[in-house]
Amino acid sequence: MHGSAFRPVVVPTEIWAREEARRLLADRDVAGILRLVQQHTGVSQQRLATALAISQGRINELINRRRQVTSLSSFQRLADGLGMPDPARIALGLAPQNDHPTTSADHIEITRTYPTQADAAEDIRTAVRNAATVDVMAVRGLGILGLKDSLLREVIPVDARLRALLLDPDSAAAAYRAQEIGESAESFSAGIRLSLSRLRELVAAGRRVEVYLYDHVPVWRIISVNGPRGIMFVSAFTDHREAHACPTQRIEPNPAGFCTTPFAEPWNRPSPPHTASSDQPQRGSTVIEAEYKARLTNPGRVRAALRERVTPDVVSYQDTYYDTPSGDLDRTGREFRLRTVEDPSGSRRHVLTFKDPAVDEATGSKPEFETPVADRDAMRDIIARLGYQPALAFTKRCENFEFTAVGRHMLATIAEVPEIDGTFLELETRAEEPDLPQAFTDLRTVLSELGVTSEELTNELYTDAVRQARHPTDVR
Repeated sequence: MHGSAFRPVVVPTEIWAREEARRLLADRDVAGILRLVQQHTGVSQQRLATALAISQGRINELINRRRQVTSLSSFQRLADGLGMPDPARIALGLAPQNDHPTTSADHIEITRTYPTQADAAEDIRTAVRNAATVDVMAVRGLGILGLKDSLLREVIPVDARLRALLLDPDSAAAAYRAQEIGESAESFSAGIRLSLSRLRELVAAGRRVEVYLYDHVPVWRIISVNGPRGIMFVSAFTDHREAHACPTQRIEPNPAGFCTTPFAEPWNRPSPPHTASSDQPQRGSTVIEAEYKARLTNPGRVRAALRERVTPDVVSYQDTYYDTPSGDLDRTGREFRLRTVEDPSGSRRHVLTFKDPAVDEATGSKPEFETPVADRDAMRDIIARLGYQPALAFTKRCENFEFTAVGRHMLATIAEVPEIDGTFLELETRAEEPDLPQAFTDLRTVLSELGVTSEELTNELYTDAVRQARHPTDVR
């Protein structure tokens, strides 16, 4: 090998500028990023492990989505190990390596880098003074909007529209961020609530203000002036520094640019407008699992078509569905499921899922809420103490193909349930409700590419089919 495992991983710069790479970086999809690097460089998992200074086993877990990256320090290690250029680091939510004030000669996107937000303050205020709209994504927002002497409170025009996206003070992410920077969760959340109260004061004064909350660990702080056609000031959080202390990037509008699209994303798909005068600011729109299901007449052909796109992960699902003693969830079209996912090595992980009634009768697509579970037995006890009991349990054997198509992250699953005849295909993507019609159109495009016909489509539930197989006379 002549030390090949210790050579740096070199990714061509143009790879990071591709649409697929931009999406993976914006989504912080570590598995997708590592697979993309392998696809374009041919590096082994051992080479990646050496570059990232972690074990080959950990790389395998990341690539196969058996482990998730949550800490900023781990994302920084990823960017450093893969030699990401500054635009890619910024899209991933990290500070650029160049901390010095610079000005771009071509004025395409990033036209200036300020060492801190304080160094950018006067330019930010100048841009905001004549703005028609101002969008702010922050954690607490105290230094930007919440205090009388904050960066923007006194300079936003009285007739301007202000949209503020702050961290949900009641979320687990707020407690996690407080711990990262050495504050108590109580005082950290109190700061967010103070900003929310001060924003309500603006509404009481007749100002046009909308407030939204997000519930994931903060990645960047964004001040956007005059929407996607205006300029943005962006700074990234680290695991020990707040964004105002990190370099701030001035980004000029460029719809085809590397940075403009991901940083405009929070405002491209907002929740329905909700004024700050309400006691409860609007949280993010419900994510729906848009899905088509087909009973395949030629599973081999579809499997081969999918394998041309990506190598599958082969797993088995051990699913237990819970309901009230009177079957309230099933009767109203809801699902409450505890799933154990097991791969061929015997490694297991557990997932708790709740689904609301279908929003599309033709496909059965439902809003879905899901979270990892560390201890299945403990969760089973919790569910029982909440008054739910096992209603149905069965095993599903699956080949999962994750890929990008039509600009969307998609999951195709070829599934077999021992008690049900046939082989099934599930093709899904996640979308918010306003985007649902387009999501279904994109899914149908991929189904056509895979050779799946409309005659093969079905909305039959596995749960109903298993019940029918076990109790043929049971008419539901």
